[in-house]
Amino acid sequence: MVAASAAAFAAGAVGLSLVRGSEGWESTAVVREAPVGEPLRSATVARRALDAAGAGGEEAGELLDHLSAARSGGAVEFTVRADEPGAARRLAGSYARAWVAEVRPSSVPAASTAVRTDRDTARAALIGAAIGLLVGLLLAFLRERLDVRRTSSRSVAEGLGLAELGRVPDVPAGVDEAYRLAALESPDGSAAKDYERLATRVAAAARAKSARVVAVCGTVAEDRGEQVAAGLAAALASDGRRVAVVELDSARPTLRRQFALARRDGAAEVSRGEATLDEALAPVQGLGGLWVLTAGAGPAPEGNAAEDLLNALRKRFDTVVVAAPPLLRGGRALPGVDALVLAVALRRTRRSRRPRLERVLAGLDLPVLGFVLMASAGGNRPGEPPGSAQRAPDLAAGGHQARHHDRQQYQ
Repeated sequence: MVAASAAAFAAGAVGLSLVRGSEGWESTAVVREAPVGEPLRSATVARRALDAAGAGGEEAGELLDHLSAARSGGAVEFTVRADEPGAARRLAGSYARAWVAEVRPSSVPAASTAVRTDRDTARAALIGAAIGLLVGLLLAFLRERLDVRRTSSRSVAEGLGLAELGRVPDVPAGVDEAYRLAALESPDGSAAKDYERLATRVAAAARAKSARVVAVCGTVAEDRGEQVAAGLAAALASDGRRVAVVELDSARPTLRRQFALARRDGAAEVSRGEATLDEALAPVQGLGGLWVLTAGAGPAPEGNAAEDLLNALRKRFDTVVVAAPPLLRGGRALPGVDALVLAVALRRTRRSRRPRLERVLAGLDLPVLGFVLMASAGGNRPGEPPGSAQRAPDLAAGGHQARHHDRQQYQ
């Protein structure tokens, strides 16, 4: 918008300067009792007027280009525009007299008076400013689309003043169909330990904010915040809590696949009154404290419907984890949610994303517990500087000792 405003100002200034350069003097001569039916503009009359005004070297067509003629009642008005007031008066008077001599010698032209005119200035200035504004907006749009200034998504999250809660594996795109939660497939693996440590930190931060309903979402769809929500819920349940994970992103339903659940009604059917909460909640085999509420068929509940659903879950469970839509998809409110955890996939991102995130987060009016960094286990992703994948501590190191240390630190 700054670029647009600057361009508008510049274009307006250029328009004004062009108009100032084209300003001139106008003089009008009036012929009273003028005959009707006679042509008002004539090359013959123009040549005679130029000779009488001492400008015989000028072309008659040039005078006609600067001449306007109109009938007003029984009179005729001849208006000539020129750079100098004297020239405008001479040419207007000469043309009026030459026309009278041509059509009716008895008619008498009135004396002509030259007045300065700048009638087109305001109009041209407005046109110039409008064109400048449009050009500025176009330049601002192109700058946004072609912005090559990049930084790490982790730096963007840290620039928002958010604390890093932990690092978890980033499952590559295309593997989602075969993906099963690490806590179920390999409880002793490094990924499960990463999520256990994350769960300890999130639980401590949520307790400090008295938050029992925690939404997890990415900034964009590529952050795959639904993976973090599922893994976090499983890790919280494995620590002895009664946990429900609910899917409120009907555009990317993944919980049923991740937990290998049979198809059943979900949040959409419950909000429409087509199923009860008991019918829609699905227990997860192998994790006795975890229940899943999938998105279901149809639009996800919003507004009061979403708030009523989450309040009903709040009464039944110690913690409710919400797999919410990406923040920058629409920046909608999250009614019934107590706090937010931001999922960030480690990659290169535009610097311009940070101001948009700040505006969306401010509009949600929710405490943000921090962000979770999703990074590939195999090292740097394309476009990352060497060693960036190793900046976070090894969350798997130390196993149960590391988790015990975290519990002591955040209690």
